[in-house]
Amino acid sequence: MPSWFTNLYICKTHVLHILTFFKSPFDQKVDLLYINIFLRSNNLFLHIGWFRQKNYHQTYPLKPIKNMSSSSSSTNDDDYSYEDEHEQLQRDRTNPAYARARELALEKYFAWYDDNHLKYKVFNKPRTTNWKICPLKWKNMMDKFKGKGNALFDYVLFARRNYHGRNKQGMGHFRDVRSAILNLLEEARFGCYTTQGATNMRDFWTGLRKQNHDWVTETGIDDSAKVAFPFPVYEKIAKSMLKQGKIKEWAYLILQWNLMSRKCNIGDIHFNFVHWQGDMMTILFCHSKTQKGSRKNADKFHLSSNPQAPWICPITAVALLLMVTSHDGKTLFESADAAAAYTRAFDAALLDPCVIEAMRKAGVRSEDVASHSIRKSAATYAAGGTTAPPAVFSILLRGGWSIGDILSRYIKVAEDQDRFLAHILVGRNILDKTFTILPPHFVTSPSDEVLKTGFVGQWMESQFEELKGVLHLLTASAVSGIDLLRTETRVVTENVGGVISKTSKIFPLIPSTHPIFSNDLLHGATHRQLKNMLAKGDAQYNSSIMTCSGVPPWAYLKIQVDELVTEQKVMVKILKELKEAAQNGGK
Repeated sequence: MPSWFTNLYICKTHVLHILTFFKSPFDQKVDLLYINIFLRSNNLFLHIGWFRQKNYHQTYPLKPIKNMSSSSSSTNDDDYSYEDEHEQLQRDRTNPAYARARELALEKYFAWYDDNHLKYKVFNKPRTTNWKICPLKWKNMMDKFKGKGNALFDYVLFARRNYHGRNKQGMGHFRDVRSAILNLLEEARFGCYTTQGATNMRDFWTGLRKQNHDWVTETGIDDSAKVAFPFPVYEKIAKSMLKQGKIKEWAYLILQWNLMSRKCNIGDIHFNFVHWQGDMMTILFCHSKTQKGSRKNADKFHLSSNPQAPWICPITAVALLLMVTSHDGKTLFESADAAAAYTRAFDAALLDPCVIEAMRKAGVRSEDVASHSIRKSAATYAAGGTTAPPAVFSILLRGGWSIGDILSRYIKVAEDQDRFLAHILVGRNILDKTFTILPPHFVTSPSDEVLKTGFVGQWMESQFEELKGVLHLLTASAVSGIDLLRTETRVVTENVGGVISKTSKIFPLIPSTHPIFSNDLLHGATHRQLKNMLAKGDAQYNSSIMTCSGVPPWAYLKIQVDELVTEQKVMVKILKELKEAAQNGGK
C-alpha cells in the first residue's frame, strides 16, 4: 500500500468519495480512478479502483485515527455505528412490493445471463455468488449495440419467445427488468444513459411495442387483463369475503375501493390518520407510486356511509376491523402479511359461485380480474356509474393520477366535490332520498365504559380521549349494520316437479361462530340498548349535530319533486273517492 495513504487524517464518522480521471504513469493512457473511504463495523477501510479494459479494485484497512475534535470529552455518538440505519433507510426508499417485483425480474434475467455471460461481460462476480453490474461496460454496451450484442435487448427477445409460447405478452416483465437494471446503475452512481444509449433504448422499445400490438391482433390474444368490473360484482366479492369470515381482508377491500388505491398503499394507513369531520370519516392518504409517498402530497379524503348496505360501508368496515383485533394504535392493518392475505382472500372470492354468476352477467372473466381491478373499477364507476358524476378533477385527485403539472400545482382537493365522490363510491342511489341520509349516530351518547368494552388494545388507554368522537360514530355504524351482516337474502331458481320458479331465501353472511359476534357491543342486552339509542325516522335525515354534505342541489330538487308526486297521488285518490261518492248519491 502506498505510504501517502497512511497519513490521511479523517474524522471517524465521515466517508470520502473521490472520482477522477488521471494519466497512468506506466503508459500515459487515461484511466478512471475512484477512491472510497468508508466505515464498516466501526473500522475504516480504503477502497481504490480504476477502469480500463478491466475493473481493478482493492480494499485496504486504515489505521485507527484519533478524533479530530479539540474537545477532551467524547460523546456516546462517536462510538455508535449508523450502518444498519443507513441500510434500512435505503431499503425504505422503495415500496416493498415494487422492490420485490424488481428482484423477481432480475432472478429470471440472471438465470439467462448465467448461460450467456461470456458473450457480454457486463456483470461480474467478485468474491460473491451474485452478479454485480459493471456500470461503464453496461453504458458502453448501450451506446454501441442497438441490436444484437446488447445483453438487455437479446434477453427480451429470448424471453418473448417463451411468453408467446404460453400465449402471454410479457411486456410487464420486460419493463420490470429494464427498471431493475436502471436501478442498479443508479445505486452505482451511474444512473443516466448517454444520449446515444437513451436513443437506442427508446428505438428498441418502440419497435417492441409495435410488434407486440401486431402479435396480439394477429393471434387474437385478449389483452384486457385486469379489467374493470361493474358495481354488482364488487358487492358480490365483498359479501364473499364476509362469508369466508375474513373481516380484515374485507375491510382492506372496502377501503381500497373507496380510496381508489393500489393494494400496497392501504396497508400503510396509520391509525392516527383516521378522523371524523361533519358527517364523514376522513383518512389522510398518499399514493406511493405517482406521488412518491411525499407527505406534502398527502390529502384528506372523505369516506361516506351506507346504512342500507353495510357490507360495502367503509365506516362499518373500519369499526369491525378495530373490534375484531387488538390494536397497538399504529397502522390499521398491523400484519406485515396483510396485503398478501388480502390477495389470497380476493382470489378465493373469485371462485365463489355468486361472484362467478355476477361476472358472467357482466361479461367479465375471472382470469381478467385481480386485486388491481378494484382501483380501475372504482374509478370507472365514479366517472360513469351515474349520469351525473362528480367533477373529473376530484376523481383524478383521489386516484393520485396526474395530467401534468397543472393538476398538482393549481387544483387541490375541494371539500364538496370530494364528499360528493365519497357518496357515489359508497354506493348511494343518487335518485333516491337515501342519498341524503346521515351516518348512523346516537341520539343519546353511550358511556365511556361501554365504548371501551368493544375495542381492545393499548391505544384505548393512551388515545381514547382523542379518538372518542370517532369511536362514537364507528360504534353507531357497527351497531346499526351488524344485523344486516348476519344474513343475506338471495333469489334462487328451483325446479319442483318440472316447474321452474324463483323464490327468495335467507342465507348466512358472516359465519355465526365468528368472534365478531362475541363483541359486547354487538350482541345481547348491550347491543339492544345501543340500538334503541340510535337516531330513527326523520332524525336519520335531520339532526342538530350534523347535516348531510356533498349533495348537489338538483338531488334535493329530485327529492322535493318525488314528495310532490306522492302528495299529488294522494290528492287524486281522494278526488276519485269523492267523485265516486257523489255519483252514488253521496254514499
